[in-house]
Order: sequence, then C-alpha cells, then structure tokens
Amino acid sequence: MIDASILRIVTPDLRSSGTVALDIRASGSAKNPVLQGQVRLQNIAFATDAVPLGVEKLNGTLDIANDRLEVSSLTGQVGGGELSAGGSIIFRPKMQFNLALQGKSIRLRYPTGIRTLLDGNLAFTGTTEASTLNGRVLIDSLSFTPDFDLDKFSDQFNGTGIPSQPGFADTVKLAVQLQSKDNLSATTSQISIEGGVNLQVIGTAADPVIIGRTDLTSGELFYRNLRYQLQRGMITFNNPTETECFRDYDRRAIQSDGYAARNSQ
Repeated sequence: MIDASILRIVTPDLRSSGTVALDIRASGSAKNPVLQGQVRLQNIAFATDAVPLGVEKLNGTLDIANDRLEVSSLTGQVGGGELSAGGSIIFRPKMQFNLALQGKSIRLRYPTGIRTLLDGNLAFTGTTEASTLNGRVLIDSLSFTPDFDLDKFSDQFNGTGIPSQPGFADTVKLAVQLQSKDNLSATTSQISIEGGVNLQVIGTAADPVIIGRTDLTSGELFYRNLRYQLQRGMITFNNPTETECFRDYDRRAIQSDGYAARNSQ
C-alpha cells in the first residue's frame, strides 16, 4: 500500500490523499522483464491551486499485462459530478496513451464570475512528446456569482499572461468544443441575459486559447438608474493565437419618464 500524499514530493503544491495498492509480479530477465498484475486506486483525491477543479473519491483498477496498462474501471467525483475513464497506456518501448474521459453534472466556477454545470466526453491520445485532448463539453446551465461584473469578466480574457516554464502541458494540443445544450439564461440583481454558446478551446494545455462566439438573444442591464433592454448582442473571440474578447450590443435605454433612446455599443 502506498499513501497518495507521497505525490507532494514531486509536486509540492499538490494536495493529495488516498491509497494505491500494488499487486504486481515480475518474470523474465532483467533486460526484458515481463510484468503482470493490478494497481488498485482507493479513495484518491488530489487538487492544486493551478487548476479550478479537483478530483475526489477516485477508485478503480488498472490491469498490467507486460508492456500495457488497461484502465478497466475508473470512477470518481469532480466538482460534485461524476467522472469515469477507460482506455490503455503502452509504456514500452515508448509511452503511448489512448484514454477516454466522461463527465456528468460537473460544477465549475471558472472563469471568474461564472458558474456552469457541464457534461462532457473527451479523448486524450498521443505520447509524452506530442498528444491531443479533444472532444465536446456541453453546458447544461449557467449562472452568475453575486459579485459578477461584466467589464471585469471580459477584461480577464484580454492581455497576455505570465509565461510558464516549458513542460508536459506545452506538448498537449487542445481541440475541445464548448457548446450550450439549449438556450441559456442567467440572472443577477443587475443583469439578466439569454443566449447560446458556441466556442472552441485550442492552443495547448499550457497556453489555451478560446475562439468562437456567444450570441445574446435578450436581456436587461440596470446601470445608473437606467434599465437597458438588450435586443441583440454578441461576444466574439476571433484571435486564434490569443484569447481576446470583443463585444457588440444593440440595446435600448429606458428612462423613468418612459423616454427610450436607441444605443449601439
């Protein structure tokens, strides 16, 4: 039995718990060993401040047959939802993986100011030198946090971040569709909107880029004693090398005396 907290030796900012049980038999020669057995994960949990989601209650069995590891059953919880995985990893003569991930009812508080409920199917394939994460994530519902601010929300997508040290994440290419299942609606005390999302996450795991568009079909915005009625709106991400947010609204400001002025921003 191995305590999963030992992972902190490799990654100090990783919080982990649970146990790993090994039942492995080796035969053959030192030059060409033959491995058989199982690895059992028991209530594994891990999280880090660098990632907005952590994993809890990860349980499963990994079957080892010589140079191949089969993920026969692996389930856990992420963001209060369910996660399952399957596939295989070949570790000789070169590490190769072909894994499938499925998520159900996962709650995510990212980006800042937004809460979403997600379902998704992803595939992770390749080697340690070059791999791809692709698939589709569907948004079931969307809501704002109490301190949501539209300007601050859009500003977090503009500008470049601080470059990180090169690592494995730089070799993982992203091709993930992010779409809304149906027309979404979200409301706070100052804003109410309806619309749909059709985005794609590209780039790498170290430097992800969002492209696509979000269409706003209706809504209301309260600002300086005026009620703005949104008649059409669009938030686009057009730059394939950097996440940049562009807003285009068609709105009407309704004053207390009933006078309406047409505005476009």
